[in-house]
Amino acid sequence: MFQKENRLKTMSEWDYSVFNEKLGKKTQYGIVCGRPNSGKTELTNVMVKDGGYIVLDMGVIGEKVKARLGTEEEPFEGEVPIAEIEKDVVACINGNPNGKFLFDGFKHGAEAFVTFLEQFGTPKFLLCLTADDKTVG
Repeated sequence: MFQKENRLKTMSEWDYSVFNEKLGKKTQYGIVCGRPNSGKTELTNVMVKDGGYIVLDMGVIGEKVKARLGTEEEPFEGEVPIAEIEKDVVACINGNPNGKFLFDGFKHGAEAFVTFLEQFGTPKFLLCLTADDKTVG
């Protein structure tokens, strides 16, 4: 990386997010979480329509991976490994380096999910919806 005077700037460690940002490849993402019936799906649909976001729902991706791992004669049974779901998520993000992504649900524990997201930088936003059946009704 060059400073204003075209001198090399040293880096303490290699950071792919900074490198890709300097190349003009900036991935933006946000997280929507909440209880069932809190409006997550409605909000994500609005953000896809108006904001141009691509939804990454690990439950849906897990079902696609499950179908891929099995065959018609012998379908895959059991829990899909999280590592396989992560590979598909990373492939989707790498296939759209300037994309805007929205995580709607995840299969990890909270700490494991945050660790997984560190490779993409910090989220642009985190929306925690607190409505539930009692609030809506």
